[in-house]
Amino acid sequence: MKTCPQCKESKPRTHEFFYIRPSGWVSWCRDCSAKKNAGSYQRHREKRQKWAVNYYRKNSDVIKARAKRWYERNPKRACDVTRRSKIVNRKKYLTYHHEYYLKHKEALLAKNKKYREEHREQVLSQKRQYRVENILHVRAGQKAYYERTKPEFYRKCQTWRRKNPDKTAEYQRRYRASHRDVARSQVRNRRARVRYASGQHSALDVQRLIWFQRGLCAYCYRAMDGRHTVDHRIPLIRGGSNDPANLCLACLSCNSKKSGLTETEYLMKIEAA
Repeated sequence: MKTCPQCKESKPRTHEFFYIRPSGWVSWCRDCSAKKNAGSYQRHREKRQKWAVNYYRKNSDVIKARAKRWYERNPKRACDVTRRSKIVNRKKYLTYHHEYYLKHKEALLAKNKKYREEHREQVLSQKRQYRVENILHVRAGQKAYYERTKPEFYRKCQTWRRKNPDKTAEYQRRYRASHRDVARSQVRNRRARVRYASGQHSALDVQRLIWFQRGLCAYCYRAMDGRHTVDHRIPLIRGGSNDPANLCLACLSCNSKKSGLTETEYLMKIEAA
């Protein structure tokens, strides 16, 4: 047993309760030594900080080399220490990085651009891999960014289209050629808006109708073989809506004969014939 002269308590002479130096055991126990060191640090805090700054300036190369050797010998431990430090001092880290970025913005942008040019394939591969592994997070970020910058985004798009009419026309032509169903649904929606009809539908709604009608015409029940037309049960000129509930698929012959008739009127006409 060993008695601490500060707290007057008898404790086992072990590393759990006392520090040990090359010259022997420290007289004060660990708890009393910690309190003493904490008070001393607070009293001489500014002096210690100035000494540390001056020491680092004079021996920065030695300190960096020593830190580099330690990181190389203990990579996993270094990552854990850095991660914990960032979590505990998150606000401090963010403030420091933001100030550093504003101070060295041009140099950082030039450095990043140079790196991307020299390692183009590697950067693209990393981006693709990150997108695959975090697709939901990426889409959420894109949606949030779009909502924040929607007016500016539209203004930039309009400006680019005015400056590049040929590229815009070529892009639209290629898009319509590769997305025929989407392009046709956009045209139908636009015609409905011109006639002040309510509602809209998409190419997916048309695909559902094909599945629901099993590829048959809604009036003559003949197979359309992919050559279908979208018909409004109640025509737009007679107050019908452009919602999916008012749509059906018909062959070109039936759609032409129906013209401005409603679905009921055209079916009665077929029965009378």
